Amino acid sequence: MRGWLSLLYLYGCLLGLAGGFFVSILMLNITPALFLAELRTAVALSEFYLGLIKSICFGAFIAIASCRIGLDAGRSAADVGNSATQAVVSGIIGVIAIDAVFAMCADVLGF
Repeated sequence: MRGWLSLLYLYGCLLGLAGGFFVSILMLNITPALFLAELRTAVALSEFYLGLIKSICFGAFIAIASCRIGLDAGRSAADVGNSATQAVVSGIIGVIAIDAVFAMCADVLGF
């Protein structure tokens, strides 16, 4: 799961940049060279790396929490459903909490 979230992050970055590129060229009449020059000044490479590290941490947390909850699941279909729901809720709450920690660290470090 950790590898997939990292690839999903890279895919999302690529699509976001491509979308901004095409909108800038087609609707705002900005040249591709100007877009790329402004992109280099507007987005620091450290922000990209921070996002990649966050995606790895999120994936690791989701995998560990889901496996832990899944190992405690009962034998009935209702127990499996309850464990799946508990894993989803734990994953969402955990990702929000980890993101808050990353936001505080990024603020202290000046990202």
